[in-house]
Amino acid sequence: MRRCQDLAVERMTEVQVKRKTWYDKNAVRRKFQVGDQVLVLATSKPNKMAVQWTGPGVIESQLSDTNYIVKMANKNDKTQIYHVNLLKPYHQRPEKINLLISERKETPEAESDELGIPYPTADPNVYDFEEIIRDSALEERLSFLEIEELRKLLGRHQKVFSNEPGKTHLVEHDIELLPLQRRKLELS
Repeated sequence: MRRCQDLAVERMTEVQVKRKTWYDKNAVRRKFQVGDQVLVLATSKPNKMAVQWTGPGVIESQLSDTNYIVKMANKNDKTQIYHVNLLKPYHQRPEKINLLISERKETPEAESDELGIPYPTADPNVYDFEEIIRDSALEERLSFLEIEELRKLLGRHQKVFSNEPGKTHLVEHDIELLPLQRRKLELS
């Protein structure tokens, strides 16, 4: 009996090492710093397939390699301990930029304009191109001609860069649903 038990423990250890090696091949080590914004996996869902990330929260401190204290703003600034597997980095979406430039013919009024730049309308979804150049430091990376080409390109394709949602006829997508009983068999 003792020999069988030792053999079972030895075999179990070998399999454990193999499984850990296989898992670690695709595992991504996540490490967060204090002050990083993260999303937290909501674990109390009625259906385990209904994954929902909540947040963003802010890392308050690190307890160990795998445990972090996270402060959630939407929960009255309450802190809670989360395992690293329940966290993922939060990336704030970049601001959407919509630029409107209309072609103007040279008139005496346009000549008197100091900068000679057609300014966008007062629409809140339209941003000032000069501000975009300043904030992104394009002048350091692009020549004057390249910036002018960018200005013209954005003006020509202003509908593409719009904040208003649209639709296209270029792509179609079909979702084929399985009968309920067949779907239950495939899931189990």
